[in-house]
Amino acid sequence: MLNQVTLIGNVGNIDLRTVNGRKYVNISIACNEYYKDKDGNKKENTNWFRVSILAEKLAEIVEKHVKKGDRLYVQGKLQNSSYKDKDGIERYSTDVVLGNYDSKLIMLSAKKDTAGTDNSTPPAGCPDAEEEIPY
Repeated sequence: MLNQVTLIGNVGNIDLRTVNGRKYVNISIACNEYYKDKDGNKKENTNWFRVSILAEKLAEIVEKHVKKGDRLYVQGKLQNSSYKDKDGIERYSTDVVLGNYDSKLIMLSAKKDTAGTDNSTPPAGCPDAEEEIPY
């Protein structure tokens, strides 16, 4: 059987955590799709995905090198979970999980030049720092 998900998108929130001395990261990734409606007008749809990075080495790479707006390639597996919210209501979640095996994370954003300026244009669909991001 196969449980594999591949996404290329822009980083939204980055939530770094340490539990029992072990680092892990939760990030949100926005993936844009473009299409034309029935009148021929170009439309854009953005889907947000939650990504849990449990592999400690990958979590360290994200902590040191990834920032909001960066474009990432991630490959992991889907995992369902449930939890109770602050009101005691049971909620369900589906996350892309990057574990220690069969997971990939590739940084696709342009590197900064030696002067420290970023020569790339902001990725399409990446919310501004002031915007509310889901998750």
